[in-house]
Amino acid sequence: MKTLFITNEFIIDAPVQYVFPLACPVSEYKWIPGWKTKLIYCPNGKNEEGVIFKEKMSTPFIMGKAFGKTTWKTLLHDSENHKIHFSWDNKISTSIFKIEMFPFGVNQTKCVFNLNMNNTNEKGEKVLNKKGEYKTSFLLTGLGRMLKQYCENNTMLNPRGSKRKVEFLNSLTTTEKLVFLLGKLNLKFTYDRDKVSYLSSGVISKRSLNKKPN
Repeated sequence: MKTLFITNEFIIDAPVQYVFPLACPVSEYKWIPGWKTKLIYCPNGKNEEGVIFKEKMSTPFIMGKAFGKTTWKTLLHDSENHKIHFSWDNKISTSIFKIEMFPFGVNQTKCVFNLNMNNTNEKGEKVLNKKGEYKTSFLLTGLGRMLKQYCENNTMLNPRGSKRKVEFLNSLTTTEKLVFLLGKLNLKFTYDRDKVSYLSSGVISKRSLNKKPN
């Protein structure tokens, strides 16, 4: 089976102590447009080792389909050295995604994203062969841009009409465009009780806070 390696490095004009806590499924409500998730285990309402959540947003990029979920688990959360390692698991691949941050310059942060994706079956290989690396790289670069935008401007990135997005959409076939459209609609109509709670009160729902690990 094929393995995909992707690295993305970028500089954020903000101190690492401010940037690092944002790498969290709850804090991502602040800086990822349209972010929704299903928290499986997040006992303190923040990222830490053992946190588990599922999301659909990445599905068209890494699974090549409109419907499906990827389960994330925090394997390492080192706040002293500013390192987070996640596992990603879905029906066609299993991955290790590492986020590492370093103080850089004067009140700057160097962020490094490293993804090691292993396609576990023939469907996974087909996805990879159909611009899978390009789509996944686009996703990771986009996450980096969103994080940078929020940290430097305290606003979400608005990708609508951007040259980068237009170029990406123009590279897709009609079928691929339909997959992304259906995936977007699926995400839009997905209810996220923790997002509703967080945006209204600043904390996730009590049901998620009290949920025990499987």
